[in-house]
Amino acid sequence: MNIATIGTSWITESFIDSSRYIDNVSVYSVYSRSEDKAKAFAEKNKVNKFYFSLEKMLSDENIDAVYIASPNSMHYEQAKMCLLSGKHVICEKPAVVTSEQLKEIYEIADSRNLIFLEAMKSMHSDGLDVIKNNIADLGEIRTASIDFSQHSSKYGAYKRGENPNIFNPEYCTGALMDLGVYCVYFALEIFGEPVKVISHSDFLESGADCTGTLIFVYGDKTVTITYSKTANGFLGSRILGENGAITVNSVSKLTGISRYYNDGRKEELYPVIDENIVMSKEIEAFRDFVDGKKMEYYDYCKQMAFASCRIIENIRKDNNFGF
Repeated sequence: MNIATIGTSWITESFIDSSRYIDNVSVYSVYSRSEDKAKAFAEKNKVNKFYFSLEKMLSDENIDAVYIASPNSMHYEQAKMCLLSGKHVICEKPAVVTSEQLKEIYEIADSRNLIFLEAMKSMHSDGLDVIKNNIADLGEIRTASIDFSQHSSKYGAYKRGENPNIFNPEYCTGALMDLGVYCVYFALEIFGEPVKVISHSDFLESGADCTGTLIFVYGDKTVTITYSKTANGFLGSRILGENGAITVNSVSKLTGISRYYNDGRKEELYPVIDENIVMSKEIEAFRDFVDGKKMEYYDYCKQMAFASCRIIENIRKDNNFGF
């Protein structure tokens, strides 16, 4: 499977590196609107072909699929273009902004027998199975705390008066769309859809949200979610049961997982591993879906994408986001 990439940030570089772990997958070309940037990015990442016209790239019959890692606001239109050109698509989270957009994208993909996958690497991490296989041992669970707080490398530039994309709501981004989405996915994976969501967001002067708190109410348990782009969390996430706890160092990769017993013992269940290995798992899943394998899990990934999109859309409405 030959993949073309859209976007020239660190996440695209990580995707290219991760793809090299997977058989029958090759990054064939890269794209940027700037010819110089496209050429430099291809050379840096040892990719032989580059494009600075999206239309020309999509007319290349050697390309089977496209990985989209452009700003969030561009995902919908670019995904449509790719699908209408007959290319499978794996799109960085959040794949689109609204559930109506997601519905349309899947209708286009399904009508053309193409795969559209939201690139949520935690869905395909081996750590997810580790948690699911051990969570019953915790006994009754009444509460959990999920956190993804990461001081943005762009926050200093913002405070100096610049307007980086990640803090510019014109690009449909901010803390919820960048980090909170991982927390929502994790809660959905482990506990299912809540009966009620209570939310609060804090905003920068730019209009972008910088921190947020969500309370997922399930009836028999309450899950608290926090996320921030202006501070580091350090402590990770915790699922607390009557027989002990499971802690997760990284909610985005689902690595660094430990089990704590009530007598004070600690057991490492899954270590911190290289991020590219984790990302390679989602690329492997995407390849399998394109090959017509594991289609029941593909349908489940669709369901998860819709559930996450609906919840995040409602959070934005409740907190008066600008998009």
